[in-house]
Amino acid sequence: MFPFDLLNLSQGFKRYFDIAPAVSDERQDQAYGIRHRVYCEELGFEPVRDDRRERDPYDARAMHVLVRSVS
Repeated sequence: MFPFDLLNLSQGFKRYFDIAPAVSDERQDQAYGIRHRVYCEELGFEPVRDDRRERDPYDARAMHVLVRSVS
């Protein structure tokens, strides 16, 4: 039997969130900025950087995705 709850969960997720692959330079810059705010400024895991962008060597082969609230 197929778990129909999963279909409802998926539809509910789409109602409240927008998923945007960060394939453009602008969206990748947004992702790096969010990472900086969280990892560097809020949590202090990395030093604050002058350009306000948190990047690492894995970014060259990573796919970044922005998940935003629709409301």
